[in-house]
Amino acid sequence: MEIITSENEITDAQRSFEDSICKLASVSREAWLGFQSGRLWRKIYWLPDLCLWAHFGKVAGSKSTGRRYWNVFGLGEPKASMSIDCEINPPLSGRNRRTGGIFMKDNSGNIHLAHRGNLNAGGSIPRQFVFSNFRGKIIMTEDGERRVNVLLVGQINHSRFPHSLKEFIEETRVLKHLFRES
Repeated sequence: MEIITSENEITDAQRSFEDSICKLASVSREAWLGFQSGRLWRKIYWLPDLCLWAHFGKVAGSKSTGRRYWNVFGLGEPKASMSIDCEINPPLSGRNRRTGGIFMKDNSGNIHLAHRGNLNAGGSIPRQFVFSNFRGKIIMTEDGERRVNVLLVGQINHSRFPHSLKEFIEETRVLKHLFRES
């Protein structure tokens, strides 16, 4: 698989990602999304069959405004104020190794979502810890002149993708807990 860097292809992949989740949502509503440096009032989508909520948009705040998507997720029924369990934030274009999310294309043209493994739990979790404790699928890919491991979330247009996304979010929660306990 290769990492997608074209702005048009990333935009199309992001739309497919959003559509694959939003079409399963039974309700959309506004809620406070809390994160380490604050909170924002945003629209969320609720998937009761998966006990999963999602928000899709551009990144909030001044840190990297306009350079990446802000795809945030959580498990459990939405309330007026939500804590984010997982972010998967691909760049809007090009290659940005500081963002967690990436879209990838396989030889058949299928689009996949993956994560670089840069997670936070009240501070950055070392990549070595993430990759040595992750129980999902890890794949190696070309990233410019480098070969890197990434955490595979799943094939976006596959019928199982929403379940794969939920499993990935559950796994990131486990990793964060393990790190805090270590």
